[in-house]
Amino acid sequence: MLNLHKNNIVHSIKIFSVFVVLQLLSINANSQNTVIIKKLDSASCYHLGEPIELMGKGFGTASARKYLVLQGGANQQVITHIKQWNDNKIVAQLPTALTLGESASYIVGIIEGTRWVSNRDKHVVLCDTAKTITPVFKENPKTEQPEVDKPAIKESTNDARLPVADDVSTTDGFGPFQQRPLPRQTASLNSLGVPPSVALDANKNRQKSKTAEPNEVVVVTATLDEAMALARFVQQYNIRVKRRNNYHSLSLVITVLHIPDAYTTVDVVKQLRESYPELWIDFNHRYQLLDADRKPTSNSKHWAYEMLGWTAFHRDCQPRHKLGIIDTGIAPIDLLEQENIEHRSLLSNGVKAAKKSHGTAIASLILGAPQRNIPGLLPNATLYSASIFRQRSKSEVDTSAELIVKALNWMADEQVMVINLSLGGPRNLAVEIAILRMLEKGFVVISAAGIDEQGEPLYPAAQAGVIAVRAIDANGQPFSQKIEGDYIDFSAPGVDLWLLNEEGDGRYLSGSSFAAPIVSASYALLNINPNTRDLLKNSVRDLGEPGKDSRFGSGLILAHALCQ
Repeated sequence: MLNLHKNNIVHSIKIFSVFVVLQLLSINANSQNTVIIKKLDSASCYHLGEPIELMGKGFGTASARKYLVLQGGANQQVITHIKQWNDNKIVAQLPTALTLGESASYIVGIIEGTRWVSNRDKHVVLCDTAKTITPVFKENPKTEQPEVDKPAIKESTNDARLPVADDVSTTDGFGPFQQRPLPRQTASLNSLGVPPSVALDANKNRQKSKTAEPNEVVVVTATLDEAMALARFVQQYNIRVKRRNNYHSLSLVITVLHIPDAYTTVDVVKQLRESYPELWIDFNHRYQLLDADRKPTSNSKHWAYEMLGWTAFHRDCQPRHKLGIIDTGIAPIDLLEQENIEHRSLLSNGVKAAKKSHGTAIASLILGAPQRNIPGLLPNATLYSASIFRQRSKSEVDTSAELIVKALNWMADEQVMVINLSLGGPRNLAVEIAILRMLEKGFVVISAAGIDEQGEPLYPAAQAGVIAVRAIDANGQPFSQKIEGDYIDFSAPGVDLWLLNEEGDGRYLSGSSFAAPIVSASYALLNINPNTRDLLKNSVRDLGEPGKDSRFGSGLILAHALCQ
């Protein structure tokens, strides 16, 4: 009986001991999880040797094994000199010199022994070193490693898909949006100079606007190394790489960044431009087709050819160059000579393509459809068709800056020297630099002119170096009185043109969308060199004021001198 009682006592002591140990472990674990640095004092930056004050809870008391440290690149650490330490406040003095590298922002936190025991989302910014920018990023919307979206664009065999997930790394915490140097390579954007200053829309909800893709920012770099370095930097703000393409023919790398809802794309674009003024950074703007919904008033199917003096003789002329259109797709109908058309859809799988009426109409204008009484401008031409327009809703058809760049690269791959863009939208730096690259290489880019709701000219027609074309009617009058400016180069018929639709029926169509291909066809007949534009200027009928003017440009192109 005594032994049984003794055994019970021993058993009870063991249970109590285990309980005590568990409690101690629990207390220790809780103490580790409640060391929280809530805020630093209000200084925007600190000079070396200055005091720094931290507020929080669970600091405990100072000990020989507890340190307040600054951590820089490559996990290098510097210990601060403690002046005051209690459970909710620490006052420390910054070192008088730092050897943590070029960074001007350091993670601040508490280490016990060799282990972090506090949060690491607070930063100390030094006034003495690199340039810093006041952050607009108020909080870290996510703490887990973000996943990278699947590409939203179907890649062609000519595009090199680049790594996205394995070239970025997270950093604990959330410091100021600070400049970090990118590696410089021999292939540089410097040949084009610093990007032009483009005003940002004051609307802070730009990322929800219909003028740009929501939550997306496009960054153009000269090399993959630059793109990867930038991706590593913005990853700490949970801004992640959504898509990236290396366009070898343009010598450009295009990166699309996904911007979390916690930020506005306006703020992100502004700060990235300030941090990296040598990079071309912009929204992923949207672009529309430039046709018009109009009740036809003409009964003549051939008035445009008669005005141009474009006869059967010119149609038999062999073009010197391939002709490209960046547009909707072209309907696979027998009325068009399909052997003369090279198709390429640049939309990703799952994206609904726009109806093909617009692209089909332009193809019929160039190649002709005699069965529907459409003679065509260049029936012998080889037409390259890049399909980039999507049907976003029942009434919304558009494309993006990213897709326009992708289409330009394909045209460059295929050496299509004359490229027609019957579209328009906001000025976009990614599209602008891609076109500059094309112009440098001797390509000709023709674009339909138009205006936005505020009466401002649409791009890319308004970009320097692009051939801008406006539409006129059978009386030689402008289709839209509001479209004018020094950027207008030529006028061409674009009102009530008899063209094919997607079903293969003829119909009257209007808009600068259909004037631009006439000028494109004219360029395809000529040797392309620095004097080509002057040659065309000498082959025009002057309209409006004598000489080049803001309404008609140099005038109406005539065909009599074009077939050489």
